[in-house]
Amino acid sequence: MKEIKDKEKHVKKTLFVIPAKEQIADRKQIEKMLPYPPNIIFLDKVFKTSDDEYIGEFLVTEQACGGGMHKIGGKYLVFRGVDLPEMAAQLLGVIWGVKHPDFAKDKIVVYRTIKEVSFKKFIFANDLLRIKINSEDVLYRVLGGPEEEKIVIALSGKKFLITAKKEEKATIEQIRLIIGSPELLGLAK
Repeated sequence: MKEIKDKEKHVKKTLFVIPAKEQIADRKQIEKMLPYPPNIIFLDKVFKTSDDEYIGEFLVTEQACGGGMHKIGGKYLVFRGVDLPEMAAQLLGVIWGVKHPDFAKDKIVVYRTIKEVSFKKFIFANDLLRIKINSEDVLYRVLGGPEEEKIVIALSGKKFLITAKKEEKATIEQIRLIIGSPELLGLAK
């Protein structure tokens, strides 16, 4: 990978160009992959681009803005910033679920790390939110095994970029997750 000397100029130039992309999951597929109720899933589609990046898209709804209760100035519905790390984790979950559909079933996901979330601008209802990560920044490690029911996956993503309306809205330095059975994660009764 080539080092970028003038980072600020490069970011402004390439931030909003979306290369050719292939959809790898739609909303119905995402709902089947992720262990969440539909009202807290913050992805409508996930794409893989020709630049080897993953992009998740979400049209921000009134429901996603705290059920219509999260407002700035008493009238502008805004997307809750605390939901951005959840969106990043869900993108990692979809990337893993597409590549390993059998392993993801009946597993639980637990956060290990949420590192440096930087909020730049508000995200409003009806914004088309995009979250992007380079495939080189998605890493995993297999723990336990060799039987599948004893395997735990440590999944990590770095350098998430969140945009809407051709503006950078936030960045997330890192999300680390653990995926495994409830028994192995100490959650089974």
